[in-house]
Amino acid sequence: PSPQPTGTPTPTPTIDYANATIFTGTIWRLFADSGPAGVAAAEVILSVNGVDQATTSSRIDGTYLITLSGIQPGDILRIRAQGTEDLFEPAYYEWQAEAGVDKWDYEFYFYWDEITPPAVDDQNRLYGWVLNGMGQGIPGVYLNVMMGNSDALQRVGPTDANGFYDGTVYLPSRIMVTIWADGEGFLPSRLQFFHAYDLENREINFRQGSSGIQ
Repeated sequence: PSPQPTGTPTPTPTIDYANATIFTGTIWRLFADSGPAGVAAAEVILSVNGVDQATTSSRIDGTYLITLSGIQPGDILRIRAQGTEDLFEPAYYEWQAEAGVDKWDYEFYFYWDEITPPAVDDQNRLYGWVLNGMGQGIPGVYLNVMMGNSDALQRVGPTDANGFYDGTVYLPSRIMVTIWADGEGFLPSRLQFFHAYDLENREINFRQGSSGIQ
């Protein structure tokens, strides 16, 4: 089972940049012999500079939505999930707010059974677009992929004439993954996701801000 989106990428990147206000995602419960299920009524807590905001509950399908105004560039943001029956992974996501980024999407997982990872862990697909401030593709850009805190980076790319990249990487199960584009001025400067166990098929996009090199 895979909670990740699948399918062929479309020619229009799903990017939305403005003020940092929207937090979305899904709370998943994973099973050994059936597909993943969204967890209803899980508590999702966002903190800004160490101060917890109002708790949000996930919907019946496991999705959640938090909208918050007043976030400033440089604020330290942390989001976590908790439930009465579940101990979710990762324990939390933590990152720094950036001017020009208004949406983050983070997923959480609970392993209800003993999960057997796939026989291979080198076929995780990462793809997406690297665009300039006008929404045009930037060719020749490489993406760096970091597993946990390892300094052994993997490289994906370069982007083609339309700014599109598509590659496979090695990812062990139950690890935080960080990806960023080579060069200055890209938003977000880094993006993270938690690799639960099933093979990834994930779209990740970057765009240069107004102060970036066009």
